Amino acid sequence: MKLFIKRAFRVFLGIILLAGAIAGVEYFGGQPMGLFSGSRPANLGYTNGAFSPPSWKPNCVSSTVEKSDK
Repeated sequence: MKLFIKRAFRVFLGIILLAGAIAGVEYFGGQPMGLFSGSRPANLGYTNGAFSPPSWKPNCVSSTVEKSDK
């Protein structure tokens, strides 16, 4: 039983160290990667009482424009 606990602890510690290493590279690394790369667009979200206008693309969908607007 003690051998199982030691192995489980080593696996757990390895996972924690791996997650810490990945977080460290993500935070301290020169080039961001993954979900944290880039910057937030300026026109994202609800600003000045309205959402940003819909895109010019034909497949754009907006819930804040009137149905008659094409």
